[in-house]
Amino acid sequence: MRILVTTVPSFVYTWLLLALSVGLTGVILLGVFVLIWIFARKGIRRGKGFEVFYLSHLLYIVWFAFMLVHAKSFWLWGIWSLAGFAIELIVKRFVKRQISFVEKANPLPGGTIELRLHRPAGFTFQPGDYICLRIPRVSRFRRPVSSSGARGWRWTGSKSLPS
Repeated sequence: MRILVTTVPSFVYTWLLLALSVGLTGVILLGVFVLIWIFARKGIRRGKGFEVFYLSHLLYIVWFAFMLVHAKSFWLWGIWSLAGFAIELIVKRFVKRQISFVEKANPLPGGTIELRLHRPAGFTFQPGDYICLRIPRVSRFRRPVSSSGARGWRWTGSKSLPS
């Protein structure tokens, strides 16, 4: 059995890691992933930091770009994720959005809020469907919440905002 012993100082390895494109992009990928993970923690997501959580997850664009540079064959696997994302964006773009308003808000036990919403003509939903709510006083972003219908009439129960 052979054992390789070297006297190369550790700073040389650090320099090589950052000097090579694979090493540099790997460090950047790890940094982006750690940022996304930190801002996805429950305390940030459920507290006042939902917008930070949302914005930090837009770093996936940076992650994909660096991953394409880091691993030349990544596009073979990444193309399917990007295609799914593109289809979702296209569907969202052309789905009819309807504006509604809150008729009544009632806090319920267990951190749930009952929102009685005006139901626009032609708007249908089933209990368990997700709807995107944007309440400007709470957040500037739309937030998905699950709906629950009282016999299908005009109200949705959702976890307390911010989620």
